[in-house]
Amino acid sequence: MRWRTLTLSGPPPPRDLEFAPAEAAGKLAEVGLPVGRCFGSKSRYRERHRRAIFLPNANVFSLRRRKLWWGDLDLRVDRRALEAAARRLRERLYVLSEMDGRFGRAELPVSEIKLRAIWHTGGKTIAVARKQLGCSGLSAGQIALLLRVRPGHLTRRQPPEVALEVRRRFTVLEDAFGSVGSRLGLPKWGHWWLKPHSLLDGRSPFDQLAAGEEVDLIKLLGPELARPCWLIGLLLWKRIR
Repeated sequence: MRWRTLTLSGPPPPRDLEFAPAEAAGKLAEVGLPVGRCFGSKSRYRERHRRAIFLPNANVFSLRRRKLWWGDLDLRVDRRALEAAARRLRERLYVLSEMDGRFGRAELPVSEIKLRAIWHTGGKTIAVARKQLGCSGLSAGQIALLLRVRPGHLTRRQPPEVALEVRRRFTVLEDAFGSVGSRLGLPKWGHWWLKPHSLLDGRSPFDQLAAGEEVDLIKLLGPELARPCWLIGLLLWKRIR
């Protein structure tokens, strides 16, 4: 079989339509973090690096310059490079998730950068889910029981590998029951767990869970509420448990 090589001319496609790398991005490239770095298949990277603290399409901000960089990060191995870049830039760097630093969020105010940051240079631990906790309508102890984690994992700063796993579980739970709460007109999605249910003799689903009993979500939600969130939420919620 004969092969032919095709040479394409013209300017390359933009790496990020919402973000034009400034001179500061060169400091990250100097320490081995070129803008737009890609690990290839995200799922395969996770399979091959079980201990990775993987953040696909992460964003790096500073408080003075705002967004500096985007690309795949593995905090387990990239922390040293980020610390080195911060020293060269003489300012703290903040790592945000893909959705928190893109799609119109490249110019976040300082307060939002700090609030959305997953990790920052100059620190070994990060806050876990303060914003999510306030939106749930549940206490840290109640959320901890739902997620099967210790309450301290929600209220105290944690190593990145712990914080990211707790956030992942919290997000799955929030996605699963957010639509339920809104369709029932509840102020916060967590109130469904605390509301007495006729099928439980006046007890709430949370009472049942706290007693160590199995919670039959499909039965309690009913087909009308279970249908829209079952595939996208409830299966995932059961999986994390």
